[in-house]
Amino acid sequence: MARETERLAQYVVHDSRAAVQDAAVADMAREALWDWIGCTVAGARDSRVQPLYQLGRRCPMPGGAVVVGRGETAHPLWASVVNGAASHVLELDDVERAAYLHPGIAPISAALAAVALMPQTGELDLLRAIVAGYEVGIRVGWAVNPSHYRFWHTSGTAGAFAAAAAAAVVLGLDCERTQWALGNAGTEAAGLWQFNPDGALTKPYHIGMAALHGLLAALAAREGLSGAHRILEGDQGFLAAMSDDPHPERLVNGLGEGTPAILGISRKRWASCRFTHAPIDAVLKARQEGPITAVERILVETFDTAVRVAGHTDPKTPQEAKFSIAYCCTLAWLTGRADVDGFDAAEQRAKPEFTDLFRRVEVRVNERFESMIPDFMPAAVTVVWRDGRRTTYEVIHPVGDPEDPIRGPLLDDKVCGLLRSAGWPEEKITRARRLVYALGDSAVNAHLAELLTLL
Repeated sequence: MARETERLAQYVVHDSRAAVQDAAVADMAREALWDWIGCTVAGARDSRVQPLYQLGRRCPMPGGAVVVGRGETAHPLWASVVNGAASHVLELDDVERAAYLHPGIAPISAALAAVALMPQTGELDLLRAIVAGYEVGIRVGWAVNPSHYRFWHTSGTAGAFAAAAAAAVVLGLDCERTQWALGNAGTEAAGLWQFNPDGALTKPYHIGMAALHGLLAALAAREGLSGAHRILEGDQGFLAAMSDDPHPERLVNGLGEGTPAILGISRKRWASCRFTHAPIDAVLKARQEGPITAVERILVETFDTAVRVAGHTDPKTPQEAKFSIAYCCTLAWLTGRADVDGFDAAEQRAKPEFTDLFRRVEVRVNERFESMIPDFMPAAVTVVWRDGRRTTYEVIHPVGDPEDPIRGPLLDDKVCGLLRSAGWPEEKITRARRLVYALGDSAVNAHLAELLTLL
């Protein structure tokens, strides 16, 4: 095999500099950070990540890294954990569909924690760290999927590589030490899906640990701790161990020459598993045809992985509700949305109207849609009306995909809404947005320092 891990390290250290000079790429990195801020600030108050904050108070680790949304600081390693978990808990963070990955949360969490150790970090270097983290994480996801996703939560596994790449940029590692960082992050990369049947709180923990492992590996490499040179492509490496059908060529094909991976991401409109978004968007179209009293049943068709991962038939917790296509479709029909406040499963299912409709939603696999993944994540909703009519709505590109992006004002609506939900006043929101979009445009490295004081 080619020396793919080494080539990725070279990209992180060298090629990412050219990538971030492209205005479109730098703008996307700023938007990625803005989206991350909204998700993390709002997520920091979610009850499902409170055990991690409580653990931090019981085992205090002083340090100067910002604990986002909490008005606190902590040791950078611990800040990477809690910020990573908070960024993911609401299920509103971005996605790269072909990589089966939430690409931004682990690398941004690790990069901002590393900034506390490198206070002179340039604004452009932070944007470069984001771009490099996305590139590495997405390419690792491409290389091991789709088989990897059957057992492994890619955002916990590939996320560790992404976090190591981002931290390596902030720490100023050379190619050899970046390769070590990838090697040691990769040997710790993990995250099993077994939590999902239980509705356990593990999913955001995966992200926190990916950010931690990436940052720790980069810090250790800086001190001289060597790591596997061929962690990805080696005979006992990541691809061989964790994929039934690995594609090592996807790690490097077009690397540094083609379109940077960050430009192909999807952003999330709804606070649930991405596999539920096409069904939700289809339901929102179908519900315009008539009232709920006229509905006999609703048939949702999508691809196998969506049914397997997001097929909870009896959701009792918010986590299970976010991974239940039937729940999400019921919520969308009754409320016209699937926002953060709609996933109290006990509250919703105590409503007779909700329970009645939920029982009439059937979810099944459509082989045509199965043939379209991972390039697309489609679904169709057929409503069988009491008068005998059948109407079908198909969604190939959910809102937020590159074909129907959430950018500019639409992204502002999302992020500002999340920050308002966390109690931020309008003046603070406006100031934070101005600072994010000024990053990298100033010869004086002041915007980043000011932004970190707000978070």
